[in-house]
Amino acid sequence: MIYLTLALVTMGAVFTVTSCSKDDVKEDLTIGGKTDFAENKVGSKKSGIIALDGSDVGMTSESVVTENKDGIITVKFKIFVPNDMKKRVSDLAEKYFGDELAKYLIYWNDAEGTFNPIFRFKNSTEGFAFVNPDGSQTVVMKYDAKVGDKWTGTLINGKKGTFKTTYRSDTDDYDYAFFKIKVVKIESTANEPGLTKVVYIGNHKFGLVGMEYHLEDGTVTKVIVI
Repeated sequence: MIYLTLALVTMGAVFTVTSCSKDDVKEDLTIGGKTDFAENKVGSKKSGIIALDGSDVGMTSESVVTENKDGIITVKFKIFVPNDMKKRVSDLAEKYFGDELAKYLIYWNDAEGTFNPIFRFKNSTEGFAFVNPDGSQTVVMKYDAKVGDKWTGTLINGKKGTFKTTYRSDTDDYDYAFFKIKVVKIESTANEPGLTKVVYIGNHKFGLVGMEYHLEDGTVTKVIVI
């Protein structure tokens, strides 16, 4: 059975609640930019490799754009877990969500156990943002952000989240496919049980190229978007 834990990893843990100093924090940051490119067209597909503690354990994800309305795209995901990993995934999900786990499975888990979450995004030349049901943005990536830049956003659960730029490449130092690229890393530090932080990794040309999901037990789940 495939749980919301993997969806949160794949989508950057958008339920994470964060906190930091109010100094120099931009409230409810939004992004503009151009959205008319191939990646946002209906039918566009992407794949992801999900690794636990640096090891490829056979967990993968697929996504397809099902709608593009004025630059806001709807994306449907399929997340696959090999049988020998389902117990570990189940344990992580139950540790994080507890009694609330069942309500997520009702909405997104199909009869075969494949997990099929659907989210809306703004994917633009300026950055990447989740789009909430009320139309507000939760910006998780801003390509021109400088180290130390911080901003807030309203999360899916209605609470405020804070994001901070912790790294910006000066050279091509991040492995992507068969070459290296420059990246920006945005960190969200959690106040949720079982979770310490989420790191979003982006490149102005290739978009959101990776996410890291850090649990209190030391487990690090990384998604490589290809």
